[in-house]
Amino acid sequence: MKKILFGSIVLIMGLGLTGCGNSTPEEVAETFANAMSNIDMKKAKEFSTEHVKDKIAELSRVCMRKDINNLADIAMPILNLVHKKLRHGKYDDQLGDALRQYKENSERIMKKFEKETKEKYGQLKDNKEEVMQQVYNELLEAYSVASMPLIEKEFELLDIKSKQIEDVKKVASFFIINGSYRVTYGNKYEFMKSVNKVIFDKGFKLTPKCIDEYTEFGFIDAINIIEVKENSPDQMMVRLEIIREDGKSNKVSVEVEKIQDNWKVSDLYIDTDF
Repeated sequence: MKKILFGSIVLIMGLGLTGCGNSTPEEVAETFANAMSNIDMKKAKEFSTEHVKDKIAELSRVCMRKDINNLADIAMPILNLVHKKLRHGKYDDQLGDALRQYKENSERIMKKFEKETKEKYGQLKDNKEEVMQQVYNELLEAYSVASMPLIEKEFELLDIKSKQIEDVKKVASFFIINGSYRVTYGNKYEFMKSVNKVIFDKGFKLTPKCIDEYTEFGFIDAINIIEVKENSPDQMMVRLEIIREDGKSNKVSVEVEKIQDNWKVSDLYIDTDF
């Protein structure tokens, strides 16, 4: 449970900060820091300018891209290993029923899909790119469902174990539409699309680890407000001492700005140099 410690507030230039609106600059800075630490983005945005809201969106994209890259790094060698072990047909007998069912399902899906797609969208060459993408996504979902029993059997037979193994299987279920598990230079784009889809379908959310890695507001245990400095009547710099859950502390400056009689956090530093 995070606890808030109110330290000495040093008011520069004789400021008696009562603030405008419902919150003072120091309250806004403190609330924002705690909201970020608790992954309460709704609350953080409530006390943010549009610029900071854009920064939060940027942070989300950075963290999602890292999750995508991490899953790709895990999935690629596994799929290539499965391809290598299966390519000579050594396990076809053990996989016989699952392979036959997958082939039958694939043929059925394609025939049904071609018929329904023509009825629904007409000639695809006459449709816009977004329609083509919708068609592709529908086909991908159908193949994913059809391929999963085969993938489960293959991974079990080959004794494939890994962290995020269920996510890797899901990547395989989307990627198998290419006809092979092997990831090459030529199909790397399709592989990454499969990885992206798995992350998107999971409903990506920011994590405390991500907040901690790219901002100054991760894993907060306590906050001391140590200084409030006026840059202008409508702009303040609130200096916080942030005490982390591991006992370490660091000083953080939070810029706040008065907008329509309410104080808002006006900048967010994101360290994305990686």
